[in-house]
Amino acid sequence: MHIETLTPPAADTLLLDEVRGHLRLDGADDDAGLATLARTAEGLMENYLGAALVARDVALYLDGFPALGMAVHECWWQGTREGPINWLHASPQSLPLPLRPLISIASIEIWQAEGWQTWDASNYSTSSGRIPLLHLTSGVGWPAPARARSGIRITARVGFGENWNAVPEVIRHAMLQLVAYLYTHRGDEGADDVLVSSGAAQMVNAYRQVKL
Repeated sequence: MHIETLTPPAADTLLLDEVRGHLRLDGADDDAGLATLARTAEGLMENYLGAALVARDVALYLDGFPALGMAVHECWWQGTREGPINWLHASPQSLPLPLRPLISIASIEIWQAEGWQTWDASNYSTSSGRIPLLHLTSGVGWPAPARARSGIRITARVGFGENWNAVPEVIRHAMLQLVAYLYTHRGDEGADDVLVSSGAAQMVNAYRQVKL
């Protein structure tokens, strides 16, 4: 399983004005450095949460559907693959997706001998929320790709919304706290967990996706 970003977010999660205000800085002399710190904080936060903040288009590649023709415990989870812990709760009819937060699915394609083939949208539906789900239409089975690796491609739009206003305030405040920590400790060496040390992790744990 891997996720590829197709189009980057159209806006940053944090505005330079609010970063300056949080750090109590006057003027724009440090703007280039602050913008770098803000983008670093955004990347760290998205990685920690397992979620996209501002909307972007992505492609999710899967080797196969977890519930394909067998019990869940006999399929993808055999102690050898990584993935979101909620995949353990997949059912024969519904598949949790590691696309958080899910806005919409543009297409699902299956690799066949002749190449990528679109799986008709009438075969499935989706539900969003903190654990997005892909549901089979009644009477439909999961399709099998014709290659062992990355034979399923799900193209989707993910994120809390189209701009920074849609990102939950607690996440944005935690990012400001993280930026402040990075700014204060810039140039320091060490491998400590900056999200924990800054206090940002504790603020956003409710939004985090736990991985196996």
